[in-house]
Amino acid sequence: MNYAYKPVFDAKLQKVVDSGLNVFTNSLEEFDKTINMPLTDVTWTRDMTIRDIPIETAFTSFTRNAYGAIGTNSAQGKPFINAHANAIPNISIDREKVTAKVRNLGMIVGYDILEMKRSQRDNSGQDVLTERLNAFNEMYNMWTDEMVYEGDAGLDVEGLINSSQVIANTVPIGAGGMTPWNTKTPDEILNDVDEILCNIYTATVNRWPPNTLLLPSKQFCYINSTRVGSSSDNTILNFILRNNISKAKGINLEIKDSKWLEGAGVGGTDRMIAYTNANRFIRFPLARPQTIVPAGWNQRVYEQPYDWAYGEVEFVYPETIEYADGI
Repeated sequence: MNYAYKPVFDAKLQKVVDSGLNVFTNSLEEFDKTINMPLTDVTWTRDMTIRDIPIETAFTSFTRNAYGAIGTNSAQGKPFINAHANAIPNISIDREKVTAKVRNLGMIVGYDILEMKRSQRDNSGQDVLTERLNAFNEMYNMWTDEMVYEGDAGLDVEGLINSSQVIANTVPIGAGGMTPWNTKTPDEILNDVDEILCNIYTATVNRWPPNTLLLPSKQFCYINSTRVGSSSDNTILNFILRNNISKAKGINLEIKDSKWLEGAGVGGTDRMIAYTNANRFIRFPLARPQTIVPAGWNQRVYEQPYDWAYGEVEFVYPETIEYADGI
């Protein structure tokens, strides 16, 4: 007789076994309740000062003033007068008003009743409203980051890195026959940086050298790891920080990297920016997210509206910023 065992598959029995195994496994599982959000990076609060505006603002404006004197009697423009003179030169003011539109934005953070009940029953510890608010904050920061740096091409709005008000030069060709920094000598890179800093210094009547230099991440990493000379322990980055016109005038130059500068230059080249990061010279009008309508239930959906508004980057003194392409 053949007593060989022949297994018989029972689908109903298998489901019971699987269910019991899942319960056993879950009892041994250590679940990490940390909410691991998507990897994002925003730097707009680092590189731009904010002009806070009310949510109801429709336009922002400021003036640029130029002074002069009409009717001077000197070749150099000094207002000398003769004895018993009746005609005395007068001061003139040329005032330019710069106006830009403010655009409103809105988003609803909400959930339906079933989502709320499911979140209460699961073991994740992730409250549905908290998770939605975190997602909204991340999206808001990414949208603002883009608006500050690039503006919005669909709205014909420019940003920090692509303004037509700013002079854009191309760095000189190096001894290797090209402009990118990875083809240049340390001295040629130092000259590129020195030129953009000194251009701004002289354009601002030798008064306002930049306090900020933004580089694409690739170039920032390159000068951080490349030594000034083979016999030196000093990197190009450290040398620039210690030896620049801003430092010589008592201003600490900050050199930072920005993901927005790769391909931002003319012809898709990489761009470098030098400017003074101060509210007096450049700022971004912003009405921060706020609730202007009370939260409440819309049938089975809980809704919390948020409203905010963007202006346009204000280049109060365009001469305090410059672009250098081709690095």
